[in-house]
Amino acid sequence: MANEKGYTLFELIIVITILGIVILIAIPSFTPISEAHEVEHFFEQLEDDLYFTQVTALSRGKPVLLDFRTSSSLYQVRMDNKVIVQRNYPEHFTVEKGSMNTTIEFNLNGNIRNPGTIFVDTNNGKYKLTFQLGKGRFDVTKL
Repeated sequence: MANEKGYTLFELIIVITILGIVILIAIPSFTPISEAHEVEHFFEQLEDDLYFTQVTALSRGKPVLLDFRTSSSLYQVRMDNKVIVQRNYPEHFTVEKGSMNTTIEFNLNGNIRNPGTIFVDTNNGKYKLTFQLGKGRFDVTKL
């Protein structure tokens, strides 16, 4: 039996303990990455929906709204009081009005009716959305 090869139970316990410690150290470093990805995904989706809202207003020749329902953590794209698109966003995101309300309205020619700012507070920081006068251009800035 002296020439049997293999690992003892004690050696296996030591290896599993070391692996457990390495995993416990590595897991917290992934949390900020996932939070940053969540914020990035929110703003990418919002950008796509804003462009969709603008194009819909242009193509249909009617005003179209993108309205944040802050109490429900969602926003809707509406035309003629009908919801075209509805998206939920994370409950820990807070959307606050700045110099404009939390409703963005595109005229039938694709311009924003009331330009201004809206603030979005996330776990990853606070962001300012600036909607410029003119052809529906907007900018996202981390504060």
